[in-house]
Amino acid sequence: MDAKANKLQFYKSNIFNYLLVLLIVLIILTFYFKYVWLSLVLAIVAVVYFRHVKSFTHGLEGEADVSDQLRKLPPEFSFVSDISIGGRGNIDKIVFGPTGVWVLEVKSHQGRIRTQDPKFIKQVWAESYAVRNLIKEKLNLDITVQPVLVFSSPRAKLHFGFNKVEGVYVIGKSWLNDLIIMHPVSNLDRDIVSQIQTVLRVK
Repeated sequence: MDAKANKLQFYKSNIFNYLLVLLIVLIILTFYFKYVWLSLVLAIVAVVYFRHVKSFTHGLEGEADVSDQLRKLPPEFSFVSDISIGGRGNIDKIVFGPTGVWVLEVKSHQGRIRTQDPKFIKQVWAESYAVRNLIKEKLNLDITVQPVLVFSSPRAKLHFGFNKVEGVYVIGKSWLNDLIIMHPVSNLDRDIVSQIQTVLRVK
C-alpha cells in the first residue's frame, strides 16, 4: 500500500473521526471558558483541515476509479500508478500496450469543462516527455508517449470527444478504454511492451 493509500485509509478510519470529534469538543470548551481567541483559531484549523481532507480523499478516490476502469482493458495492456520520473512530480498513471504508451493525469473536477487549464496541459506534457526520455535512455527506443487528461467524476461534463486540445486528449473516465484501444499512437509488439513494463516498474 502506497503513502497516499495509507493516508486515505487513515482519513476514513475511526481514529480520524475521533480526532475530529475531539477537536470540536475543544472548540466548545475553549469557547465556554471564554478563551474565544483560542476557539476561533481551533475552528479555523478544523475548517481548513476538513477541506484539505475532503479534497485529498475526493482526488484519490477518483484515481482509484480510473484504476478500476483500466483493469477492464484487454490483458495485453498494463499500467503503473504514482511514480516519479526525471524529477517530475507524481505521475498518476502510465498505460502501455500494443496501441502505445499513454500518460494519464487524473482530475476530479465536476461540472461543465469548457476550456482546459493551461497548467494541466503543461503538466501532462512534461510528464509525457519524462516518460519518453526514460524509455529512450533505457531502451534506445524513440516512442511517442500520448498525454491524456482524465476527468474521473461522472458529474464532469465534457464536449471534446476524441479531439485533442493542444495535443492532449481531454476525456471522461468512461471513454478512457475506448480511447486507448481504438486510437493507437504506436504499434508495439509484445517484446517491446514487456521491456517498457520492466523499465517503468523498476522506477
